[in-house]
Amino acid sequence: MHLVANDMQPVSIVEDKGFIEYSKRLNASYCLPSRKTLSKWIGGIAKQVKADAMECMKTLNNLSVTCDM
Repeated sequence: MHLVANDMQPVSIVEDKGFIEYSKRLNASYCLPSRKTLSKWIGGIAKQVKADAMECMKTLNNLSVTCDM
């Protein structure tokens, strides 16, 4: 979940063949959560990531933001 929230990866990553193989090599007995399960969990994690980012920004004198659309 933290991979999705912190690194802005899509929840569909759990369905990617490469990610599944990578996860199995780390721990063959681990069962990856489904895309639907990750979608349910994302709300709480996203709120925490936002709160952490806001806390870090309180001490900034300057901030530059870029956005790709």
